[in-house]
Amino acid sequence: MIEINNLNREDIDLKEVETLVQSFLDNYDLPEKTVSIAFISKEEMRKVNRDYRGKDVNTDVLSFVEDRGGDYIGEVLINYDRIKEQAKSFDNTDKEELYFILVHGLLHLLGYKDEKDEDKEEMIKLGNHFLEKYYNQI
Repeated sequence: MIEINNLNREDIDLKEVETLVQSFLDNYDLPEKTVSIAFISKEEMRKVNRDYRGKDVNTDVLSFVEDRGGDYIGEVLINYDRIKEQAKSFDNTDKEELYFILVHGLLHLLGYKDEKDEDKEEMIKLGNHFLEKYYNQI
């Protein structure tokens, strides 16, 4: 199951987001797992980053892995304002940037880290590979 909350009321196609997330779960043989996606304001993202990670800065995505076991694997928080800013700087559409960052956050839920450059490159490669497959099937 996929839970999506658009808490900042941006015009985001939540059905498309759900389709992407389900495709990701299917791709990683996790079709029955549950994940939560929340679109939050930049102010809320900064507060969450400060409170939970001790970093008083804004960011595009945060992932919280659930380690209670069971079907729920975690939550991905997305700062859509930041996504729109980044899209321009990377010459992407808002949707392309959102999908890239969403997949990045989902990879974190699977245990991937990006603190080292080589790990970050691996996550980018995995994300791009998944998105290429996803775009080819829709």
